[in-house]
Amino acid sequence: MGRLPRRGVFRRTLWRASFRFRRMPFFGFWWASFTCFWWPSPHIRFLVFYLSLSMFVSGFLVARFVIGRMGIVVCLHGL
Repeated sequence: MGRLPRRGVFRRTLWRASFRFRRMPFFGFWWASFTCFWWPSPHIRFLVFYLSLSMFVSGFLVARFVIGRMGIVVCLHGL
């Protein structure tokens, strides 16, 4: 019985972390697309868009990896 509240805390922390990691790449993508819209030079616009796209993809992969690792740790802790 003593382990149930701790597991709930871990689950809540995992949910918060997954929410934060999910939102970060989208915010970067939105910010970069907004910057691209207002940027005068097309070369810099393309560069910013390319960087935002790579940041979006890498952020998504990092989020999946971290959430997967945290899920494994939470499962092992539950055992």
